[in-house]
Amino acid sequence: MMGICREKGDEMKLFASATSKQALLLSGLLLVRFGYELIGHIAFVILTYALAYLFFRTIAKDDRPLYLFTWPKKKIVIIGFLIAVLCLAWGIFGHYFNGNPLQVPSNPLIWLLMFPPFLLSAIVVQFALNALPEELLFRGFLWGYLKNNIKISNFSILLIQAILFWAGHYWYFDLPWRWINVLVSGLVFGIVAWKTKSLFISSIAHACLNSSSVFFNSISN
Repeated sequence: MMGICREKGDEMKLFASATSKQALLLSGLLLVRFGYELIGHIAFVILTYALAYLFFRTIAKDDRPLYLFTWPKKKIVIIGFLIAVLCLAWGIFGHYFNGNPLQVPSNPLIWLLMFPPFLLSAIVVQFALNALPEELLFRGFLWGYLKNNIKISNFSILLIQAILFWAGHYWYFDLPWRWINVLVSGLVFGIVAWKTKSLFISSIAHACLNSSSVFFNSISN
């Protein structure tokens, strides 16, 4: 009996130790995200990935699904592809809604040759430098920490992470369309990650939305 109690006590100590480390790392990740404008993009990416690696090391293998670290099934990948296409369409709509004209090259052949590789490269870059770091923080570590330690519902977590994601893009507050777009995006990416149980799908959708804006702004300029 005493042996069982001792084992439970050791487990509680290990859990408390992991929880305190996670709280510290999560605070660091949030500080890095909110200090984005101050520290710059390169420092943001390096620090985020470094802290994310340390955070991932604190998660027991059996607990990883709580943090939405699962590989999607084929059906989910197809659904994710459709969501990504919708995010691209949403980004294009936002571009036009802001009154930005689309400058198509005079030579249609150049346009057709330029469009796929440029857009694909923009998606890859956005995935690695913006989408994945933000998904790891808001829909991964934050979601799992609140679920595993604070014990609140997924719907409550959805709202909390969307608000923090929105607040983390505070430099858009003077741009009404982007201000609303970021909040809606936080909810959409949260729902995608929650329902697919995979950050991979939400990261792809996130990258597609970001890259559509980058792509059309580039060719318009």
